[in-house]
Amino acid sequence: MTDAADRRARLASRFDPEPPAKAPRTPAAALPAPGPRYVRRTYYLPEDLADWLDSEQRRLNYELEGGLPKSRLLKAILEDARPRLEAIVEGLRRQGH
Repeated sequence: MTDAADRRARLASRFDPEPPAKAPRTPAAALPAPGPRYVRRTYYLPEDLADWLDSEQRRLNYELEGGLPKSRLLKAILEDARPRLEAIVEGLRRQGH
């Protein structure tokens, strides 16, 4: 096609029937969040610890039926450590941190 023919075809395509509209979707933000509210934060970890966490999460993701999101693994680790926080803090004090 020539440039003029291309232009005419593009202009004419504006009058082509539009494809059927899809049903409107409810934005995810408008849906009520099930369970606790999650937030995104950034924490810096030593590389070897972050690599261990990634590899364990990948391993468990395949081993556990239904998979395992990294946030769920972190939540389980932190909730397990929460009751022992005082002992952890005492250990950090002995190490001089």
